[in-house]
Amino acid sequence: MIIKDEKMKTTTINELENVYEAAVKMLTVPTLDNIYGPDSLNKIFAPSFLFIGADTNKKCDNLNDLKKLLNKKIKQDKPLVAENAVTKFPVFRSYSPKGDTAVYVDELNFINTESKKTTSDRLRITIVLNKMVQGWRVVHLHTSTAIETTKHESSPGTEITAKIEALEDQVRVHKCELEAASEKLKENQDKLIRQEKLASLGQLTAGIAHEIKNPLNFITNFSELSVEFLDEIEEHIEKLDNNVTTEEIKFLIQDVKGNLDKIHHHGTRADGIVKSMLLHSRGGSGEMEDTDLNNLIKEYVNLSFHGMRANKNPINVDIKVEVDKDLGMVKINPENFSRVVLNLCKNAFDAMREKLEQKNNSNYSPQLIVRTKRAEDKTIVEFEDNGPGVPMEIREKMMLPFFTTKKGTEGTGLGLSISQDIIKTHNGVLQIDSREGEFTKFTIVMKTPGVN
Repeated sequence: MIIKDEKMKTTTINELENVYEAAVKMLTVPTLDNIYGPDSLNKIFAPSFLFIGADTNKKCDNLNDLKKLLNKKIKQDKPLVAENAVTKFPVFRSYSPKGDTAVYVDELNFINTESKKTTSDRLRITIVLNKMVQGWRVVHLHTSTAIETTKHESSPGTEITAKIEALEDQVRVHKCELEAASEKLKENQDKLIRQEKLASLGQLTAGIAHEIKNPLNFITNFSELSVEFLDEIEEHIEKLDNNVTTEEIKFLIQDVKGNLDKIHHHGTRADGIVKSMLLHSRGGSGEMEDTDLNNLIKEYVNLSFHGMRANKNPINVDIKVEVDKDLGMVKINPENFSRVVLNLCKNAFDAMREKLEQKNNSNYSPQLIVRTKRAEDKTIVEFEDNGPGVPMEIREKMMLPFFTTKKGTEGTGLGLSISQDIIKTHNGVLQIDSREGEFTKFTIVMKTPGVN
């Protein structure tokens, strides 16, 4: 039985067919080239997926375990090509009304002619694909136990068996759909929890910023007033006879004026930081607006650096902001997106400080590179530091709420989780690439219709 939705565009069908064919090839005919080729697995599987093989021991949910499984298959099994013919029979096709989910069920027959008796090994494969920002990706893959039959013999129960297997395939598909709906519900629940935490954090930040703003206003206002008083004092001194004492007083007045100018300058700078904190703390309406993303990135990267320098254990960091001048206006929520920039920069600073404090790193120079790019209809922002990197075993956990690698009370474990949630509201994804001891790169990929 094959079900097709005629409303699906031909281009969309072709895109997901290509990913589907690549997944089948990866599973049935694995080679070192298609496992370790450039982004081969990343172009097929979603960051979070579930693979269940015919053998219950063959189960994994991350690319690293899948690579080990396929490597083992290459070493133990004979290639199913050349002397063995592979024939594919479509059994079931289903597409969601929104066109963002597809379910494929196929029967794969492997004809073995090596022995005197021709046999056919049959494998049932069920694949669920989701449409993501980077394209179609496999989120669920399940294979059934192979059945061996002879080419020239058929049993009376073959037709009934086929019908039963077709029904089992439909049950499996509906189960996948229910699991997807359950994951969506869980995701929405987590989103509500994060939004509530974000709102509470914003209120706290706003309260602190308001309290700081009042004494800052006194500092800047009284520094200006004091300069005016000194100007009046200078006018009165000019009316006196010049002598050593009056000259000394004039020099002292100039020194005091210089100090007051510095107080006013840094007070104004602190006031600007507080204003940015207030902007950062606002929940906003949640509406997207055309924003100069390049300017926003520059402003908040600079703000995060000065914030780090003002805290304990400041470090020197070589910061490079490389923006795409042709990026144009991007439709985002500037208040929420600024939180992401601040958090990713802060994490980079903390990681580089940790590497700087390690032994045998006297020649280490911390560096943070922030880039903006445009790739067709996608907006890309990269944050790359040359810190200690992220071990593979904790990379998958970094986006989970309350997971943190920081010691004691230095981190809440909410920063990346909240950042990921904000990016999702921008129709985007947050990706991580890292190599231990060398670098960590967080990449934001947004597919927004607001790129002009």
